[in-house]
Amino acid sequence: MVDAPANSLPSPPETVPPSDTPARKRLWLPPTLFVLTLMTTSAVGSLEYGLAGGMLYSASLVLILLCHEMGHYLTARYYRVPASLPYFIPVPLPPFGTFGAVIKMGGRIPDRKALFDIAIMGPAMGLIVALPLAVLGIAGSTVATLDSMPAGETLLGASFLFAFLIEWIHGPLNAGSGLQLHPVATAGWAGLFVTALNLLPLGQLDGGHILHALFPRSSELLYRSVAIAFAVFAVLVHPPWLLLLLVVYLMTRLRHPPTMYEHLPIGPRRFALGLLAILFLGSRGGSFALPELIAMVESGALELPFTGLLGAGSVQSFLFLGFFIAFAIKVPVWPLHSWLPDAHVQAPTAGSVILAGVLLKMGTY
Repeated sequence: MVDAPANSLPSPPETVPPSDTPARKRLWLPPTLFVLTLMTTSAVGSLEYGLAGGMLYSASLVLILLCHEMGHYLTARYYRVPASLPYFIPVPLPPFGTFGAVIKMGGRIPDRKALFDIAIMGPAMGLIVALPLAVLGIAGSTVATLDSMPAGETLLGASFLFAFLIEWIHGPLNAGSGLQLHPVATAGWAGLFVTALNLLPLGQLDGGHILHALFPRSSELLYRSVAIAFAVFAVLVHPPWLLLLLVVYLMTRLRHPPTMYEHLPIGPRRFALGLLAILFLGSRGGSFALPELIAMVESGALELPFTGLLGAGSVQSFLFLGFFIAFAIKVPVWPLHSWLPDAHVQAPTAGSVILAGVLLKMGTY
C-alpha cells in the first residue's frame, strides 16, 4: 500500500448515519455459509485432486477470499461505517465451488477517501495472500506433456502474471508441454482471477467503487462505456461472460450512491493507486502484443467469430476500431469527454500540465 503523508488520512468521522446498520439477529449465517463454502470447495477440489488435495485447495482459496473480505470489513470499521461479517457464497459446482463472498455495509460512506480505502483494501489484502500461494503452488507443480495429463485435467486461461511466475520458477515450457498444477497453485490462480474480476470498474464491484472515488461526476458514463466494451469482448471471445454483466447490471443498474461529502478530493496518491488497481486487470489478459495477437488469430488459436462479416483485413479492422475508441476517449471526443474535468481537478499541477500539454495532443495526433 502506498505511504501517505500524515495529514492525508483524516481521523474517522465521529458519526455515520446508522439507519441501515446491518441486522445483528442472524449472527449464525456468516459462519454457517463459511463452513458450507469449505465443504463445497473441498468437494470440487476433490474431483481433480482427491480428498487431501481438495481440502488443501479449499483451505487456500477460502483463505484468499477471507483476507479479501476482511480487508473491506476492517477498513469499514476504521471509518465507522457499519459492516457485516463476510457472507460466503457456496456453490457445489466446478470450477471453483464458490461465487466468492460479500459484506453488507449500512449508512452512507463519509467521503471519497473512505470509499476508496474500503474498496482498495479488499483486493490488496487478497493479493498479498494469493501471490505467495501461487508461487508455492507453482513450485510444487510438475511439468508434463499435454498428452500425459489425466483426462479432465483443468487447463486454466493464460495471464501475464501467472505465465511470468511459471517461467520464473520452471523456465520456458517446451511446445506440447504444460504444467500439472498443484491444488495450491489452482487456488492461487483462482484468487488472482477473483481479484481481477472484482476490479472491473462496474457498479458495486470494487473497481466500481474505485472509479466513483476517482471520477464521481463521470462514474455512470464510465460504467456504461466499460459495460459496452465488456459486452463486445464477451460476444467476440467468451459469450458466457455476458451472464456476469447481466448480474452486475441487475444488482446495481450501473449506478453508485454518493458519499456524504462528495466534494472532498481524494488526493493525488490515491488517484494514482486507483489507476494502478484498475490496470491490474491487464495482468489477467493473455497478451497486448499486436504481432502475437495477429499470429494467434491467423493460426486459429484466437477466434474472432464475426471476422467473416468484415472480409479480408478483418484483424486490422478490429484493431483499428479498438484504437479509434481508445484515442477517442484520450483526446477526448464527445460523448467520451466527461472524465477530463475531474482528471484536471484531482491531478497535481505538474500532472495537469503534462496532461494538457503533451498527452491530449498525442491522443489527437
